[in-house]
This record gives sequence, C-alpha cells and structure tokens, in this order.
Amino acid sequence: MNTLESQLASEVRTRGFAGPFPACTPEEMQEIRSEIERDVLDSPSKIYGFPIGRDRHLDCRVIWDLFTLPTIASRLTEILGPDLLVWRSGFFYKPPGAPETAWHKAAVFTDFTDHPILEPPDSTGLYCLTAWMAIDEATIENGCVQLIPGTQNIKMKTSQQEVSMQSKEDEREFGAKKEGFFGYQFNYDLTEEHMRSVVNMECKPGEFFIFDQRTVHGSPPNNSSKRRLGINFRVITPDVKAYAHFLPEGKIEHYGNVYDLTKWGCVQYTGEDRFGLNKIVAPPEN
Repeated sequence: MNTLESQLASEVRTRGFAGPFPACTPEEMQEIRSEIERDVLDSPSKIYGFPIGRDRHLDCRVIWDLFTLPTIASRLTEILGPDLLVWRSGFFYKPPGAPETAWHKAAVFTDFTDHPILEPPDSTGLYCLTAWMAIDEATIENGCVQLIPGTQNIKMKTSQQEVSMQSKEDEREFGAKKEGFFGYQFNYDLTEEHMRSVVNMECKPGEFFIFDQRTVHGSPPNNSSKRRLGINFRVITPDVKAYAHFLPEGKIEHYGNVYDLTKWGCVQYTGEDRFGLNKIVAPPEN
C-alpha cells in the first residue's frame, strides 16, 4: 500500500468518510443523467417488479457502468482491498420543499428487521463502504448530505420509532417526502460538539464521496427551487454474508415494503470471490 492509499484508508477509518472526488466531468454526467431520466427513473425494476430506485445496478447497464468507473473503483479498493462485491444501491431524490433526512447510521442493517442483513466475520472492522454520487449538483441549499466525523466508532443512546409506513407509491419518489428517515425517526444523543463538527458534503455533478455507513449522516431540507438527485452503492468484502437469513424465504420486509429476493444477488465489483458465501449474479448486459 502506497502513501496515498494509506492516507485515504486512514481518513475513512478516522473520520468515517473521504471526498468529494471527481468520478466524471459535469458534462459527462449530463449525458448520463439524460439516459437515467429517460430509461431508469420511471421504469419498473426487473428485479422487484415495480418502479423503484433500489438496486437498479442489477437491471440497468448505465447504472452499472457509472458505478464501475475507474476513478471510483480505485479508491474503494485502496481502502477495502482488491476483492469487492456490490450488494445494494439506491437513488436519493430531494425535490424542492422536501423535508430534512434525519440523522441515522447503520452497522449490519438491523433497523426494522428481525435479523442482520449483513453478517461480517468481525463486526468491529471495516467491511462495508458506501460511494455516494451527485447526479445533480448537491448544495447546502438543496439538501446535500451532512456527516458527523468520528461517529462511526462510538455508541450513542438512540431510540427509533415508525413515523409512517412507506408504500410502493412512495418508492416512485424514493421516499423523498417522508419525514425523518424515509418515514422513520431515529433519536440520537448528539452533543453540541458533534453538531459543531458537521461537514456539508457539497458535490458538483459527477463528484462522489466514500463513507462508512456507521458514520452518523443525514441531510437538511431542500430550500431551493432545484431538485437534488444522487445515487449510492455499497460494497462489501466477500467474507461478508448479505441477506443470508432472508434468501431461503426469497424475500425481505424492510422499511414497510416486501422485496422479492429471487432475482437479487451480489455482483462481483473487483477481484475475485474466494469464499463462496453469497449468491452471485452477473451485471446487466444492457
């Protein structure tokens, strides 16, 4: 590992995130945005059977090609190593007037499920990373992502409550109009020092940042006249099991919806899978 790799990995392990970095130019993102708007946003998912922003890397080649840009892949492998799987992705849409997204974090994704979605061999280590990309410009005015440095490594008093169930109709707007966190509320015991350290992750179209999902993050309301559309994807090392408890039944109930997992699978992102713990599917052809 060279100095740059060491610094990048150290930054993510210490702060919980790094970036923004350029994935592509704003002009290149403009072309990608047009294709996404034309072919993806309102189209039914071939995986889940209805229009949804979840896991479109499994059925839309433009999304997979975006995720696998070398500028993104090289940084993820610098941090987690050469062998990575993509297990999850999603759009994040904030139209003008959309409310704030409440502070939240996740480790093995046990919120509102009876069993962990991820099963790492060591839950205290770094086993999952999220790359978040700006399709539109993301500013503090239109609700860019905010992160609190260092909160991935501390335990805080928290409570959670259901605000409102999310429906398939809500999924068409990716939960953007739900209060709290997509219809749920997490109440963390955040201090004044935490709030003073908040980082506003403003990004130009085509920029991305990387973060540990255990880092407390959220976003303010969209007080502008412009929408904010972003997309993220999550990678794991192959020794982490994804959806292992749920695959035998072929479904998972999460955030108020039931998702059919019969066509879902991890996709080899980089390197190889020497463990064979996960269901693996091929990336989309078109």
